[in-house]
Amino acid sequence: MTRVNDMVSRLALVALVLVAASACTTARAAKPVERPALEVPPPPPRVIAPLPLPDLPPVDFVPEAPTNNNPSSPRSRARNEKPEPPKQEQKPETPPVEPPPTLPQPATPALRIPESADNSQLQNQIKTQIATAKGILDKTEYGPLKAPLKNAYDQAKNFVAEAEANLKTGNLVYAKELAEKAEKLAKELQNR
Repeated sequence: MTRVNDMVSRLALVALVLVAASACTTARAAKPVERPALEVPPPPPRVIAPLPLPDLPPVDFVPEAPTNNNPSSPRSRARNEKPEPPKQEQKPETPPVEPPPTLPQPATPALRIPESADNSQLQNQIKTQIATAKGILDKTEYGPLKAPLKNAYDQAKNFVAEAEANLKTGNLVYAKELAEKAEKLAKELQNR
């Protein structure tokens, strides 16, 4: 019986090899398909208009600073045994150059949120958002939260602290952004 099983398995193996070998062979080789070459159009002409140069006042000649001819190492001093006496140049008297007048800098306008021009109304809105976020975070149990939710809880707490700090310093724009983020994170924690 084992002889029959052995014979059947050999025949099956030979048949499998023949099927696999016939799949690899073809009657003729496939020719590569010739496709037309792509013609790349030339780049468009670029016209670059030169910028007008600003009118600058003429620059006065600044004399070069005198160089130090004294040798720095003892060896070079020994080579130059004859030091040259310093030359006295006569400088023509020139009137002192006055610096150009400085232009007054325009005052930078204070940043304001366009929705509410009244700061007290904006401060009340920020305080309300902070209070809402704090209330939700106080009701949320920290222990059973999973790691990503604990990170969100910690971030919300940090946003609340930063919003309060910026509210005290008067940076209302940044305080509003932080209060909105803290409130959003707290509401997401409340829904989970």
